[in-house]
Amino acid sequence: MSQKKTIPIAVLGASGYVGGQLLTLLANHPQVRIAAATANRQAGQRAVDIFPALGSFGNIPLSTLDPHTVAQEAEIVLSALPHGESAQVLGDIARAGARVIDLSADYRFSNPKVYASTYGHAHPCPDLAESAVYGLVEFERERIPGAHIVGVPGCYPTATLLALLPLLTGGFTKLSAGVIVDAKSGVSGAGRDAKTDNLFCEVDGGVRAYNVGRHRHQPEMRFHAERIGLAGAGQIDLFFTPQVVPMSRGILASVYVRPKDGFVVDLDLVRSHFEKTYADSPFGTVLPEGSFPNTRQVTGTNRFQVALAGGEEERRLVALCAIDNLIKGAAGQGIQCMNLMLGLPEMTALPLVGTIA
Repeated sequence: MSQKKTIPIAVLGASGYVGGQLLTLLANHPQVRIAAATANRQAGQRAVDIFPALGSFGNIPLSTLDPHTVAQEAEIVLSALPHGESAQVLGDIARAGARVIDLSADYRFSNPKVYASTYGHAHPCPDLAESAVYGLVEFERERIPGAHIVGVPGCYPTATLLALLPLLTGGFTKLSAGVIVDAKSGVSGAGRDAKTDNLFCEVDGGVRAYNVGRHRHQPEMRFHAERIGLAGAGQIDLFFTPQVVPMSRGILASVYVRPKDGFVVDLDLVRSHFEKTYADSPFGTVLPEGSFPNTRQVTGTNRFQVALAGGEEERRLVALCAIDNLIKGAAGQGIQCMNLMLGLPEMTALPLVGTIA
C-alpha cells in the first residue's frame, strides 16, 4: 500500500520499552505510517540505533518533541511518555486536532478529583480528562471508536480487571468481603531507566514484593472496577500486592473474592459467564477446568488467558489472568484502541502466536 493511502501517526517516547514495542508492532501494520517518532535524549539517532531488533524498519529518525509539529504531522498520536509528563503535552496536541492514545496514567481517570487524590496534584487538563475513554477494549469497545483521547490501562490493572470484572458483572462476589489482588510482573514493567533494584543480580533468583497496598495502580483498579463492574452503584475494598519475578516480561494476576451470600459455588456457571463476557474478544481465552494461565503462553502476543478456581468448602473464588505486560498490557492494547478509532479490524498488526521455546 502506498504511503498516500496510509494514515500518519506519531509515537512519543519511542526509546523506552513500550515505545520500542509500539515501533515493533507497527512495523507490520499495513494501514499506518510513522510520520514522527520522538525521544528527546536520543534525538538525532535512528530507532534502530536504540533497538537493533527493528532491522531495516528502524531507519526512523528520532526527534525532540514539539507538540505543535506532532499535531500537524499525525492524525493519531500514540504516547509512551512517562506519567506526569504526558497530561499537558497531550492536552496541547489534542486541542490542536490530533487524536491521542496515552499509555501513561495521565488520562485513566475520568474524575479529576480521583486523579488528584491518587497522584497528589491537580490534573492540568481536567476537561480533557473527563472526556477521555478508558482503553480496556473488552469493556469499552463501543466507546473507543469515537474517542478523541484514550487512556490505556496500566499493565497490572489490565490483567486484574480482565479477571475481576466478570465476577462483578455476574453478581458472584460478596462486596463487603473485599477483593485481594496478588500480581507478579516481569522486570520490563518497571521501564528501561537504569535502577539498582532492576539490575540482573538484584532480580535473578528471587521474588520481591513492593509498594504493598499503596501501589499507584490500586486506585485505578478500584475506580474502574466500581465504574464498569458495578455501573457506579457500589464500592469495593480492594487490596493489591505487586511482585517482581525474574523474567523479562509477563504478568500473572490472581484475584481472590468471597462468593456472595447464598451462592453455591458452581465454577461451570461462573466460567460460562466469563465465556459470554469474552465471546467477542479475538484475544481472550477462558481456560477449561483444571487449566491455569501461564505467562509463557501469551508472551509476544496480545492475547490473555483467564481461569477460575475455588470451592464451596473454602467459600472462595479466584480468577486468574496472564498477559504480556508490554503488549496487551501496554503497546498492543494501544494499537488495539487505534484500530478501533480508525475503523480498522481490531486484530490488525497484533500478534496471536507467541514463541515455542
